[in-house]
Amino acid sequence: MTDSGAVRRAGLLVLLLLLACAKKATRAEAQLPPDPKDELKAKVAELYEALEQLEPERLNALLTPEPLVYGLGPKQTFTNRDTLVESLRAELVPFGLRGDAFKVSGAAPRVGLAPGGGSGWFYDFPRFEQQRSGKAPKQWNVRITGHAVHDDARWRFDAVHVSFGFPDTQLYAPDANKKLKAPEPAGQLKTADCEPLLSLNKRMLDDIAVKVERTSDADEVVLIGTDPTDVFEGGAKFKALARPKLPELKRAAFSLRLEDGPRARLANDGKSAWVSGSVVLRLGRGGKQQTLPAFRALWIFALENDGWRLVSEHQSLGLPDELRVPVGG
Repeated sequence: MTDSGAVRRAGLLVLLLLLACAKKATRAEAQLPPDPKDELKAKVAELYEALEQLEPERLNALLTPEPLVYGLGPKQTFTNRDTLVESLRAELVPFGLRGDAFKVSGAAPRVGLAPGGGSGWFYDFPRFEQQRSGKAPKQWNVRITGHAVHDDARWRFDAVHVSFGFPDTQLYAPDANKKLKAPEPAGQLKTADCEPLLSLNKRMLDDIAVKVERTSDADEVVLIGTDPTDVFEGGAKFKALARPKLPELKRAAFSLRLEDGPRARLANDGKSAWVSGSVVLRLGRGGKQQTLPAFRALWIFALENDGWRLVSEHQSLGLPDELRVPVGG
């Protein structure tokens, strides 16, 4: 055997070994578990598809049996999946009969996971378009947040909040209480394991400094107020903006009180949870005190090294049809 032949055979052996290693690496990559964040984002997309396809029954596979769901209107408060599906079916049937369709554009859900990845939350600001037969389409900017649990090897949502923003100029107007209706009550639901969360939630309502300090620093944090412009993304960014304003806010004469609720649920993994209820804001003192229309609120918490932290807050007013203004007026 010549030296050159030995070199060629050695080179062939090295090539075969490399190919074998490549095949093993490919098989290992194929066996990697799916990314929980990607899975949760896919479930959010399925929520949108259920609306686009006018198929509310698809929510049966996406929601837990007794979720907390706030819809767009004041009466759209649901604590039972079957009731929600039936209500949506009744609302969507006329659209299908007219040949209308819904499309979701600009969706880019942001997802956060609790430690261990057994539960999580999401938020998004998609644009919904109603395509109407023979008429110009209508578009709305929507805010949506939610909490999800991973059980039976799948993700399901146990709390979802969908809303439109409503300008503060109209909310603070003298006739606001005549135009805006109180949200349908969801009632109370709480267990002993939720008491630490309920205590923290009450302290947050009583003292805004507690809310600021107990907000997570995570990038996936979101705080959404009733006004369309009242949106903060990123916990550390929110705290950097809010802390310098705390003295001014503490001097302001206002109070927040939970008028309906709370409803609260701890995820199966014990690493995240949500609290919801209707809140009333009062401004001023004495005879000049102004009581604003009640708004719905969904708070989501995640467990971190130093205890529970706020990762999502979504406040909104349930708006009747005449106050749901499409994009462009």
